Amino acid sequence: MNTATCPNCKHTRDGAYCSICGQNDRDYRRSLPPMVMELLREAFELDGRIVRSLKLLFFQPGALSAAFSANQRAHFISPVRLYIFASLAFFFIFAQTAEIGGADGQVVQVDTDKPLNDEQLEAFRATLEPRAAAALDAIMAREGSLGKTALTGLMDAVTSAEPDDQPSATGRHMISQLVLALHDPAETFDRLVDNAPFALFFLLPVYALLLKLLYWRSGKFYVEHLVFALHLHAFAFLLFAAIALLPEDQPWAEMLADILQIGFFVYYFMALHRYYAQSRKKTFFKFGMLCIAYSVLSLPAIALIMAVTVSLL
Repeated sequence: MNTATCPNCKHTRDGAYCSICGQNDRDYRRSLPPMVMELLREAFELDGRIVRSLKLLFFQPGALSAAFSANQRAHFISPVRLYIFASLAFFFIFAQTAEIGGADGQVVQVDTDKPLNDEQLEAFRATLEPRAAAALDAIMAREGSLGKTALTGLMDAVTSAEPDDQPSATGRHMISQLVLALHDPAETFDRLVDNAPFALFFLLPVYALLLKLLYWRSGKFYVEHLVFALHLHAFAFLLFAAIALLPEDQPWAEMLADILQIGFFVYYFMALHRYYAQSRKKTFFKFGMLCIAYSVLSLPAIALIMAVTVSLL
């Protein structure tokens, strides 16, 4: 047995790793060639774990979560790392492929015959903060723009309200932020994309709690449900990233996108069935409940992230 003193914590180390602090016995004070070989070996070890994890994630629904529940973790990357990798890949690709507005940055045009009232416009401008008032003038200069149409309706609502129903200071601030959002919808969209991962990340523990409630007799700990949630969301991110990369002007791509979206729900059902080992009838019933519950939970999460994004413009 290789017995030595750990240079990190000064305790006796038996074997390759210190039992106190966990530091390994590698010594980086050596010549460059063996050091490079060691770094390459570590890199390919990590790559091997990624490949094994993705292979199990994609081709055996629920099996990767089952491996973690069986405490078989050495050959796979952690669920959190996999989730972060998949979410970053999806939102990066989505930000590059999604478009807001018309082509080449043109303003989307709509038909509107509604006349503008100058008195209403001035009264509405008076409720805005200075930066939003300047943005209002720029929006109103765009003939037939969607933002102009939206603000016309908003002006009607604000300026026609009774004195007692006029917006408070907080309300005026939010209206000002909405004007700023309509002034540059592309920037607003980009910020929404940047903030969306936070909303989804905070939904994970709630979704895991739903799993815990539905499968309370499974004998699984909450953290096991959370691991399943991380793996399922990671698969969803990678699948929809692939969909986002499909060309939009090809009929076959649209058909393939529809097939992949349906495939996600098939995968979801199969993952639940394998991981929780219940009958198909029970799994289908709980699968439906989870889909409905998650959709309901997503609405306030999306609304909240939109409100936060607009308020921080």
